[in-house]
Amino acid sequence: MSDLLEKLNVLLRASLSSLTSSGAERSSIAPIPPERLGAPKELDREIAALRKRLADAIAQQEALQARIEDMERQIDEYIRQADSALLADDEPRARYLIAQKQRLEQRVRAQSEMLTRYRNAAAELMEQVNRLEALVADARRAAAESAAAPLSENPPSRAPALADVLRSVRERVEETFALRPKPPSDDLPPAKALPSKPSPSPFDDDDLARRRARLSLPD
Repeated sequence: MSDLLEKLNVLLRASLSSLTSSGAERSSIAPIPPERLGAPKELDREIAALRKRLADAIAQQEALQARIEDMERQIDEYIRQADSALLADDEPRARYLIAQKQRLEQRVRAQSEMLTRYRNAAAELMEQVNRLEALVADARRAAAESAAAPLSENPPSRAPALADVLRSVRERVEETFALRPKPPSDDLPPAKALPSKPSPSPFDDDDLARRRARLSLPD
């Protein structure tokens, strides 16, 4: 999901730049001309859609954080059961549990990296939506202060209106999301469901040796 947010940020950033740039030689941000806003109701609808996407991103971020915490608790359970297996001289089971622990640790690292990307992308999206709303408010305020005519449902400018640009951005992102295949699930079984005589699995002898040495130390 983070790559979709990143794509949305790229498209939105480019769209805002095209609307607020008054020349290649200027680095400052120019206001959006009121006539470039487009139909007021449509513009408000597209901004609301961006806000909805941001809310969904924050919810996904929280769900991913909760998932990482669940996996970390599962790792602790694997460790506890591996220690119990070693104390019971059940080395095959201990090896299996340690292998499962290591596999889950790899997933935690990968998910944590994804969470960092997701947080960064969501923070940028929030910044851009806030900037967009500020630019729109400034353009509407400028139009009101200059006693300009009400915003037309069909702006005379040949350049695309902001409402149309935002709709295009939203449709492109939604199209990408719809075409993206759902990743396969590879959840691990809970530790309590592990078999007492598991089949051989890859494991780390050093990890097993460290755990055995630690458990053999006097209290």
